[in-house]
Amino acid sequence: METVPAVRIEKTKQWIEAIQADLSGSSFKDVNLSGTSFHDVKLAASTIADVDLSGCELRDVNLSSAEIRDANLSGVAIKDCALAGMTIDGISVEHLLALYRGMKIGE
Repeated sequence: METVPAVRIEKTKQWIEAIQADLSGSSFKDVNLSGTSFHDVKLAASTIADVDLSGCELRDVNLSSAEIRDANLSGVAIKDCALAGMTIDGISVEHLLALYRGMKIGE
């Protein structure tokens, strides 16, 4: 794919459809992407900071080796996910769940 000069979009409201596009190395700052859909998108090794993902649905995503720091995770639901090696503050989630499931509630 041929490399072309950068496109700068500033102070505008515009709908963009990118199909089979290589936007690697791009920068988005103070951008509203509410209601946007991403399908078959590679964000590997990207930095995502000061981003509002409230109400988003992350489905069939690869977050292996990702680090989540200084995040508000209140109300987050994690369902049907591979948790091997996942830790919270250095504590194995697999072990925590195994301990929790082994507890007898009400004793």
